[in-house]
Amino acid sequence: AMQQAEDLVRRHPDSSDAHYILNYTLRYAGITDEASHQCDLAFQLDPHNITSGLRSCAIVPTLRGDYRLAEQYLRLDPDSDFTKAITLLGLLRGGKEAEALRLGAPHIQQWPSYDMLIACAQHKPAGDIAAMAAKVQVSGDPEANYLAAANLAYCGQNDKALSLLSKAVEGHYCSYPVMDADPFFAGLRGTPEFAKVHEAGVACQQKFSSQW
Repeated sequence: AMQQAEDLVRRHPDSSDAHYILNYTLRYAGITDEASHQCDLAFQLDPHNITSGLRSCAIVPTLRGDYRLAEQYLRLDPDSDFTKAITLLGLLRGGKEAEALRLGAPHIQQWPSYDMLIACAQHKPAGDIAAMAAKVQVSGDPEANYLAAANLAYCGQNDKALSLLSKAVEGHYCSYPVMDADPFFAGLRGTPEFAKVHEAGVACQQKFSSQW
């Protein structure tokens, strides 16, 4: 995928879509600085591009705590449930619980962990949270598994959070180094179980880098 994405950029250096595709590959490998650079190039080439999915360039800055940059990309598609979901993640990671509650959960049936997030921010009973966590299933998209794992960790559903984080890494969404700084995983870092998944994430990125 990386070879194809780089070749696409070589053949179409002025294509916003080409740079976005290269970002996507780098993002999954955890090469976040270069992924962000490719998003920046894509945005400069076509700051009004909503057809390429450029809005998802908001994911990396959200996970890194750069919410102002994330908003730049989310403004490309301001009224979508996707934008609502990523905005919610940024608000809660930034400690803005009241704003998150005013925003509410997105209406995305396959992303039940966002309803759970709102319930956690409302400090609902533990039984209610556990019941909502049980509805969170493994996705075919490893990045979605990472985001759901982080949401579960925020809600204290640690075993399931670790399981989905492991699934993300196994699916070649290396999750490193973002898992090191993601505040949603603060309660898990330092545990032997997290260390094991972390080691797998580092190995995932190193394998990618050695072949890039």
